[in-house]
Amino acid sequence: MPTQLQGSLTIAGSGIASIGQLTLQTIAAIENADIVCYVLNDPAAEAYIRKKNPNVYDMYQLYDDGKNRAETYFQMVEVMLNKVRSGQNVVGLFYGHPGVFVSPSHRAIKVAREEGYQARMLPGISAEDCLYADLGVDPGIRGLVTYEATDLLQSNRPLNPGSDLILWQVGVIGNSGFDFVQMENPQFDKLVARLEEAYGADGELTHYIAPVLPIDEPVIEKLKISDLKKEEIKKKVNPGSTFYIPSNDPTRRGALDFEGAEKLRKVAISALANHQPGKNYNPLKENTALAEALEQLALDPGSLQEFKADRQSWVDKSGLGLNDAEKNALVTGQGVKDMLLLKGPGAGPVPQALTSNLENHCSIIVEIEYLVEGCELSSRPHSSTPSEEDGVREEQEYDGADIVCISHRAQIDAEADSIAAASSTTQLVLVSTPKDASLRQPEGCRPSDE
Repeated sequence: MPTQLQGSLTIAGSGIASIGQLTLQTIAAIENADIVCYVLNDPAAEAYIRKKNPNVYDMYQLYDDGKNRAETYFQMVEVMLNKVRSGQNVVGLFYGHPGVFVSPSHRAIKVAREEGYQARMLPGISAEDCLYADLGVDPGIRGLVTYEATDLLQSNRPLNPGSDLILWQVGVIGNSGFDFVQMENPQFDKLVARLEEAYGADGELTHYIAPVLPIDEPVIEKLKISDLKKEEIKKKVNPGSTFYIPSNDPTRRGALDFEGAEKLRKVAISALANHQPGKNYNPLKENTALAEALEQLALDPGSLQEFKADRQSWVDKSGLGLNDAEKNALVTGQGVKDMLLLKGPGAGPVPQALTSNLENHCSIIVEIEYLVEGCELSSRPHSSTPSEEDGVREEQEYDGADIVCISHRAQIDAEADSIAAASSTTQLVLVSTPKDASLRQPEGCRPSDE
């Protein structure tokens, strides 16, 4: 492996929306760079970058009308690396995510590392991230496939209507050149034909363009695939356009879209009034020197470089008031997260005992139900501390609540008046231990059929 040389390369992304999608990590890298070489998609972001670091090189000038984009990309790589080779700490800044459809960023990192220079990539917000937010898409529900539109056609990539599909660069299909004014889209009709073959002419499609300036709104145009043949629609598609085609599989649902969800929702909402943190919840310790140290390391590239070079020296000289345990955690990398949290018995809020309005019962447990058709109910002697693993539950009617079969359970503490209110709209199992023996049901007692 080559010896580490002076000079470094940090590749970063500015996001899609102007200025607001720059991460704190990227801003810190820009402020601490010797020079920032950038390709941005709006002048407002460019002006902001120049305020953060006036030593810049605008790589957008390397494009030209009719010039092959690949030639420009090779030149971008060389511009950045020449400055790294001169011993400078360089930030290469690209709009969007710097690793998504940005070939010069990947090549620059590869070459820099091969030549013995330190090189890294910082993540940014891509058009895909903006699409998820603006269209309300969750790729985890039905799965999602993404293709670059030209590659889809040239490589004959498979299309699966059962998963969501995102198509990139639908405004420059088959065009490897560049034009400052109007980019040609010579193979758009071929894409439409391919989509019609896979999804049908009436297949749903959304034409999406992420907003750039703060005053912009996203373009969200819902179409049928056959609409893409219309000239007025074709004219709206540009290099910033993305197509989203939803899955046609109706069986895939979200995590909160299931049979019985409405019943669970009502119980969950009623439980909020008396919610107590779980016994294993650990809140944050306030105002610790360790948290301040991690903040400095996250936002100050110089401090992070010094820390990585000699951890012990950095913590000893930090001047942050770190105690010995915090210093040891930073040096070893062990237990850092745990030291930021309150741990152990009694660390968090202690649930209050249920005493008010319960003259004849020492506790009430409300168990969330799913109504399972044909499920048998069993009974057993009452216990004030039912086990979490118990598949058999006590049965007793209280305030007219119905007892139903449980397939998912959660326990909430509640006052008697809250129980009465919930039981009027929600099916619950109420488990209780009457103090008065005369109130106890005999073993084997079953609820009524009502």
